[in-house]
Amino acid sequence: MGTAIGELPPYFVAKAASVAGNVNEEINELLDGSAAKDGTLGGRIKIALFKFLKQNAFLAVTLAASVSTPGTLNFLDS
Repeated sequence: MGTAIGELPPYFVAKAASVAGNVNEEINELLDGSAAKDGTLGGRIKIALFKFLKQNAFLAVTLAASVSTPGTLNFLDS
């Protein structure tokens, strides 16, 4: 529940920026395909990841929010 609440402020900031008409240049590169035109592996990975996240946003956010960092489980050892 805390993770979901923690995602709200960035969402509202991004939503406000979108409504105000601000444009993210890096997202535009992904949308028009210019990130892949350079032919680098990094550009192709960005495009593939962007397409996956666009199609599976709920699943991706749920999985990312469910993964625990190694340092947070130390309290279980004692």
